[in-house]
Amino acid sequence: MMPWQQKSGLFVYWLMWPGLWVYLHFSQRTRLLVVCDQQVLLVKSWLGDGKWSLPGGGRHRGEDSLTGAQRELAEETTLDVPLKDFQFLANTTANSNGLRFRYDLFVVDLATTAPVQRQRGEIVAIGWFDYRQLSSRQLSQEVQEALEAWFD
Repeated sequence: MMPWQQKSGLFVYWLMWPGLWVYLHFSQRTRLLVVCDQQVLLVKSWLGDGKWSLPGGGRHRGEDSLTGAQRELAEETTLDVPLKDFQFLANTTANSNGLRFRYDLFVVDLATTAPVQRQRGEIVAIGWFDYRQLSSRQLSQEVQEALEAWFD
């Protein structure tokens, strides 16, 4: 069963869908695949379809993609990773429930799984998962595509 935050987030998501379509269509976004051996770091946002997704978000005005990715990772997970550890993987498109947006995908390959803490308010769950044991039904499209691109 979904926590009340996710239920309300799902309701708000569909209520705001037209506005989200416009906002996401014109925004510049980043996503991060954070890996350590066979583990991946995933988050669940309160606003959305309740699936696990990659940390990341919108870039601030005048902010380059790499700096935006670093900032979003720190905000959502408390991980402070140096820019030199970010590896560009792709510029790709997400298409989820008719919401389509472009984003730059980066990979951070850590030596050990670092402790993380979720951003209160935006993130309702966070964790490290063995990517081989994840069900595609639990994952957003962007997670599935990032895992295929990195691990295959």
